[in-house]
Amino acid sequence: ATPDNTVTGTYDIVASGASAGDNYNISYTKGALTISEKQPATVTKVPTAKTLTYNGSAQELVTAGTATGGTMQYALGTATAATQPYTTSITTATNAGTYYVWYKVVGDANHNDVAEKSVAVKIAPADKTELNTAIKACEDYYNTIKDNANYAKEAKALADEIEAAKKLSVNDNAKPSDVSEGTTKLNNSKKAAEEAVNGIIVAKKK
Repeated sequence: ATPDNTVTGTYDIVASGASAGDNYNISYTKGALTISEKQPATVTKVPTAKTLTYNGSAQELVTAGTATGGTMQYALGTATAATQPYTTSITTATNAGTYYVWYKVVGDANHNDVAEKSVAVKIAPADKTELNTAIKACEDYYNTIKDNANYAKEAKALADEIEAAKKLSVNDNAKPSDVSEGTTKLNNSKKAAEEAVNGIIVAKKK
């Protein structure tokens, strides 16, 4: 039978038609041709989520995966499906939040594709523990001076800095450097208010 190379199976191969002249006889041995299905490509290393913190720049979301018999590709998407085109470039993102990186292997000429899967990745906001501690300390001090008319100027200046720091605290896309600078500025504002209030107290005692 003449094999159909689109159909899997085993086919007999029988030779015929050769001539050996008058001095020889020719015998034929039947052979077999097996056409098998292409096997899937193999994922040799699964892409894994990176541990990331917002820094204001685009960051690769996963470590690169590897495969044999095909090419690893990536795409951003939702929890249920890829929503952007697949490419061989590792997916990146900038803002803090949770992302879903989909990946698949596109098989080569001898291998089938590997079905897509996803991995969830989080870009965490900058750590604001020290900033929030400073906000609490400033609020506590502000509450001790806000109702005294002698300290109205100092209380107003401190309140403005507390409000600015609170906005920074709830901004998931605040850079670590901005958070650090905001914390330092707030602590300095509290120190300045304390020194000014103490100066007023001393002046009134004279």
